[in-house]
Amino acid sequence: MSEELSEFQKKRLENIKRNNDLLKNLNFKKLPIPEAPKPPVNPKPKPASTKRKKRSTAYDNLPVRRRTTRSTNKIKIPDDFRGIDEVDIHTALNNETKDFEDDRALEQMKVEEERRKNFRIAGDVKLGDFIDSDILNFDISKISAGDFFERQKTKQLDDSFNDLKLYPHFPVNEIKITDSRISSLFFHPLSEYNQKLIIGGDKEGMLGFWKVKETPQDEYETEIPDINKLKLFKSNVGNIGVMPSSISEVYVSSYDGSFRVMDLNSMNCREVFYMDPNTGYEGISDIKFYDENVVFFTTLSGEFFQHDLRQDFERTKPLRLAHKKIGSMDIDPRNKFQIATGSLDRTLKIWDIRKVIKSEDEELDSGECLKTYDSRLSISAVSYSSEDHTLVCNGYDNTIRLFDDEELSSSKAVLTPTNTITHNCKTGKWTSILKARFKPNKDVFAIANMSRAIDIYNSKGQQYAHLETATVPAVTAWHPTENWIAGGNSSGKVFLFTNIYN
Repeated sequence: MSEELSEFQKKRLENIKRNNDLLKNLNFKKLPIPEAPKPPVNPKPKPASTKRKKRSTAYDNLPVRRRTTRSTNKIKIPDDFRGIDEVDIHTALNNETKDFEDDRALEQMKVEEERRKNFRIAGDVKLGDFIDSDILNFDISKISAGDFFERQKTKQLDDSFNDLKLYPHFPVNEIKITDSRISSLFFHPLSEYNQKLIIGGDKEGMLGFWKVKETPQDEYETEIPDINKLKLFKSNVGNIGVMPSSISEVYVSSYDGSFRVMDLNSMNCREVFYMDPNTGYEGISDIKFYDENVVFFTTLSGEFFQHDLRQDFERTKPLRLAHKKIGSMDIDPRNKFQIATGSLDRTLKIWDIRKVIKSEDEELDSGECLKTYDSRLSISAVSYSSEDHTLVCNGYDNTIRLFDDEELSSSKAVLTPTNTITHNCKTGKWTSILKARFKPNKDVFAIANMSRAIDIYNSKGQQYAHLETATVPAVTAWHPTENWIAGGNSSGKVFLFTNIYN
């Protein structure tokens, strides 16, 4: 039985009929007349709504303003913002021209930034043309590497590092030695002449030189840190150190395949060799000197090179030690023909590089693998203690592993850690990889702490210090003879800890 139509429905049908008559006169197709709605069978009562109805506003029907990169560059627009600007035609035309100019300028900035990232200086360089030639105000030519032999051999350092204090003369925010994330840090061994020099490299290929002031600043004196910057490489600066033959010569290597030597005396920078990526080998990941002429280095693609600097680089044939990146390598201080490598393939391996293993499947030969340690995740760093021959490694499995001399000297092919320390090594995308490094003249090593500190341990795994910092000092560098240590963070700033201000 049909339900009687309401007054509203009757009125609606009348309007539809009237509109159809009008359309018929205009020769349009007649619109269908809908039937009267049928009541639902056994309708269920609607539950009372507990939701609060949204209040209607006068802005609901206005168009939503779109967010663009240019409009949000400096001012953040709330997500619920609605509105439209009232402008006349002349203002609109002027804004259109300005928008075009802004977009073109933004595009040019992007092109320039991309060009800067891919920039690499080829050949020899006169550093004085780019940075302050007075970076070192003492005569470094009068110093020999042998001058430090007795000091490193006989000096007994205090086991306590609790007296180390943060450098007091400048806030850390002012000690920004590179423009982006620090990837390598080096503490020059000079300290006898009331000077310190810290050199850092970042992920974009820039070098920063900080000549550290040690004299106190006057109350009314205004100074800024003595920092010089220079971009020499196309990508990540991986290693910085001094040449064995001359303490005035600093070597630098990069992921772009470059190996350079900077003479701090003459301010010249020469390119010793360049490993072109077109040859099939990727950039230099780690580097160590066998003697004053022979350098060992590993690559991002798993090769090992033993290169004599007196010969052309093209004559050097590499060995295949891994099929993934070798992130760290160190030379055994008791047997310089044995090296330890830590790789992205989740292994620590000890090699005898004198014995070449011929490969039938590979294009490159390999070295003889003496010992192996398999990790759950990749290994980031390996480092030997020159004092008691302990080997330390750490990686993404959140552990620090220690292998003492007895374990390394055993006949076992598979290594077992002597000590294990739990340590958070998950740095992620924005922080450089944490790497444990032994001090050159002592059985202590340091590693950055993700809780914003530098941790110092001895070779037995006992902790000596926890030096707190404002941010994560992911890359650390020891002074070779003193109990001083520096850490670099992801924004190019340096934390320096010394004990001379106590």
